[in-house]
Amino acid sequence: MCATLGAAAAAGRHPLRADHVAVVEAILAWLVSGFDPTLDELYGGLGMSPRQAQRIARRFFGVPPAQILKRFRALRAAMLLANPAMGEELHDQMMAAFFDQAHLIRDIRRYTGRTPTQLRRQSIERALLDPAAHGEAGSLLRDAAD
Repeated sequence: MCATLGAAAAAGRHPLRADHVAVVEAILAWLVSGFDPTLDELYGGLGMSPRQAQRIARRFFGVPPAQILKRFRALRAAMLLANPAMGEELHDQMMAAFFDQAHLIRDIRRYTGRTPTQLRRQSIERALLDPAAHGEAGSLLRDAAD
């Protein structure tokens, strides 16, 4: 039954349009262009209306560009906060991307399930190497990291 459903789904698949691929690539490049890029930077370089770009983003990412940016910014901030060696300059750039500290905390908790304090207390490395989640291999890796 799964093979039949898979074949039916594959037969109905349409090739990706080149302009949609270009928009997805532009969104990805826009996200890594700076800590807090503006939507105007994205829309200005696409050559289409903002509404059309929002529709394409929703189709491929599930949310419009503003939400993609919000999620990406929060995840990037969470990764930086989990790094105990983060420099002061990078910390200031991260904080400038958020309206205030409550905004930072709310967004990080929404997208990671942890608060910044929890991220600092237990780094992502230690959480990822939790033996309960990875069995014996996790124990070996975690012991090596200590």
